[in-house]
Amino acid sequence: MNARYSLPILIGLTVTGISAAYLLYLLFRKDEEDLDVHFQRVKTSRPARIVVKIPKECVGVVIGRGGSSIKDIQEKTDTKIIFKVELETDQHRVCVIQGTPEGAQLAESLIHDIIFNQPLIETHEMFVPQHVCGRIIGRNGDSIRNISRASNANIILEGSSTSAREMIGTRRIIIKGTTEQIALAKSLIEEKVIEDIEMREKIYESLEKRSPRKRTGLQYLMSAEAVEEERMKRHNTESLMTSGKDGFMEVYVSAVEHPGHFWVQVIGPRAVDLDHLVEEMTEFYRNEGNRELHAIKEVTVDQLVAAPYSHDDKWYRARVTELVPDDYDIEESQVTLYYLDYGDSDTLRKKEVCSLRADFLKLRYQAIECSIAKVKPKEGGWTDEATDLFEDLCHVAQWRVLMAHVDSYRERAQGEREGSPIPVVELFDTSGAQDICVAKELVKQGYATWEKNPKEEQQRIVGKQMQQLQTASSGSASPGMKRNAVVNDTSEEDHKNSMASEDSSKIKSEESGVREDKKLVPGCQRLPAEFLNEYDSGSELEMG
Repeated sequence: MNARYSLPILIGLTVTGISAAYLLYLLFRKDEEDLDVHFQRVKTSRPARIVVKIPKECVGVVIGRGGSSIKDIQEKTDTKIIFKVELETDQHRVCVIQGTPEGAQLAESLIHDIIFNQPLIETHEMFVPQHVCGRIIGRNGDSIRNISRASNANIILEGSSTSAREMIGTRRIIIKGTTEQIALAKSLIEEKVIEDIEMREKIYESLEKRSPRKRTGLQYLMSAEAVEEERMKRHNTESLMTSGKDGFMEVYVSAVEHPGHFWVQVIGPRAVDLDHLVEEMTEFYRNEGNRELHAIKEVTVDQLVAAPYSHDDKWYRARVTELVPDDYDIEESQVTLYYLDYGDSDTLRKKEVCSLRADFLKLRYQAIECSIAKVKPKEGGWTDEATDLFEDLCHVAQWRVLMAHVDSYRERAQGEREGSPIPVVELFDTSGAQDICVAKELVKQGYATWEKNPKEEQQRIVGKQMQQLQTASSGSASPGMKRNAVVNDTSEEDHKNSMASEDSSKIKSEESGVREDKKLVPGCQRLPAEFLNEYDSGSELEMG
């Protein structure tokens, strides 16, 4: 070939080869890109499943309040998170994350971040005096909820006192939270304890100045009409309520008519307020000029007055319950008084009482009417001997602390002034080595008997009757043995009579027949008519 033509051809072939190679490269590159896109599409469209173990103490914060935290993670990562109960262990709960690989991994990372950043939860124990628990809990639990809310700690006040003795002990408080939360909760609780200590110091300091109020016995001699007239207005009288669930409180027994009717004062801030009031009234009415300004021209029954007490030189709030006019000198008329803050009574001359200043009525009356619980007089009403023993046990008007527990409330008798029901309380003296239950001592000394609980008594009667029915239907014992299972204190003659009576009853029963009912459970029989009559009448079967 001519060299002139061969060179252009060679160059042309070379250019053509390069172009073909380039085109081939572009073709293969496109195929590879398409393949990469295909594999990428396959990889991202296939769901992933990741299992995560969460310590049980961290589950709450991972889930969040109302599930807010776990919902937020699911929304951010476009995943679904499910807790598997069947995979749970003693230390962990297990959740399964479902979604794209990227989303599942991100959700797992967010969960681990929450666990890692979760502060260490600790548990702290502290003990507080039992009598402070009411202040810590507050009315309807308000105080302890406020402490928990302010500190963000979980506070548990363990147990409750079941006896008067436990009221002078301690109770455990468990606080759960971070170190800072526990410290704040502890300090708030200690503030309540200090408040109670300071209050009690003021109370005892004030009560040390009190002198025993000698009883004249006049409250025992008052007529029924006078007793009715002496009832105070209930809306202005202190109530017998506790702040905690235990029902125990510290009280003084300030006056007694009999164990079924006495008065107490609750030991608390109001007792200090009362002492301050008495001091203020005494200072005011000791001044002769003030007494002249507050002299009463005409005294009426049920009138509120300021009056001294025969056995000390202090002045108190009182209500006139009876007036005996003096025909010769009206100022010498006899006035019987009921002391609103103590419950006792006294008789003075009209000229010895004064009108009561309005500002002296701000404090509620502190004497609370009560009745002893779970016992009743042995025969008829309460005797003088029973009342004397009750006074000694309660250290009446000697300002000895007793523990009181409200057992129930009773409605006022017909003819009494309308008002709130009267608390029926148990009283305990815990000042000695052994607790003294006042009601138990009254029974022990023979002045009272235990009252039967209506519900328990009904259950007891039904139980005995069912036992008798089972014994009668089993046929495993002779008639005499059946009777002895119920009554074992009869005489031999009574026993023979009962045997004869039962044999006669048995013959009559066999003659009349005790019909088995096919509708009853096999082996059961209808009750004899006389048994149903006995049950309906409410008669009691005495167990030996």
